[in-house]
Amino acid sequence: MNKWYIVLISYVILFGYMVVGLSYAENYVNSEMISDSNVSGYAVYNSYRVIIDVLDNGSLLITEEMDVHFNAYVGSFKFGYRILKINGYDDIINFEAYQLVDGSLKKLRTRFVKGFGKIGIKFYFNSQIEKGDAKFILKYVVVNAIWADGDKNYLRWIPFPEEHPVINDASFIVRIPRSLDVNVWTDKNIPIKIEKEKNRTLVIGKAGYLDSYETVRLEVSFEKFIEPPFSLRKYLSAYPILYIVIIIIFIYLLVISISTYRKRSKAEEIDVDRVLSDLDPIEFSYLTKLIFRLIPL
Repeated sequence: MNKWYIVLISYVILFGYMVVGLSYAENYVNSEMISDSNVSGYAVYNSYRVIIDVLDNGSLLITEEMDVHFNAYVGSFKFGYRILKINGYDDIINFEAYQLVDGSLKKLRTRFVKGFGKIGIKFYFNSQIEKGDAKFILKYVVVNAIWADGDKNYLRWIPFPEEHPVINDASFIVRIPRSLDVNVWTDKNIPIKIEKEKNRTLVIGKAGYLDSYETVRLEVSFEKFIEPPFSLRKYLSAYPILYIVIIIIFIYLLVISISTYRKRSKAEEIDVDRVLSDLDPIEFSYLTKLIFRLIPL
């Protein structure tokens, strides 16, 4: 087996590790959110209302108000969770969760989990719920979420989770602390109402019924009054630059290595089994050997 084939195998294995690692990191938050659930049943959102307040520093204050119906067949519901993709902002901070108990708001215990490209927030109910309705309020700040383009500011947000129980009545309000002309885009044909008041502008959207995998993507642009600070993390999360850079570096190193070894004099022949055994950890050894048995080199 020629040396440059050894290099090729090494890079294939390296690329495999990268893919496996990213897949694990991608699913880490999801698995942590449901890790201690022992309930069998379903939940339905009677209503889900999201209030998005634009702050003067370029961040967003998000308030999510949920009225949920629970029905457990086995066990009981102990917690809820919210998963947010890191996409076009710096961070999520100041998260708080509340439950309406006997007419007053009870602050709930929370757990915050960060993973690759995602943030998970778990909030534990005041008491376990088997059947019935409950109301919750989530509050958090999305840091540096406003963008600037020429004489315009704009925000992009997904008000509702991308995967969720059925929502019977979904709605949102964007509150901009200036009386401004605004343009609104959504990926769904939903009624939008714009109200200009003396010191603020309201964008009101009624999404109505949303099935489990339905959500709304929202973009609101308005006259510029915020100069958001530059953030590399914000740009990397908003565009697939990081993935493109990794792939380009991988291809570049692969081409250089192959070219270098091919230009050498007659390559030393090395047994493929020894190469794969040396380079492969046990998890990939059998699979890689099987693949290279089927590929004539």
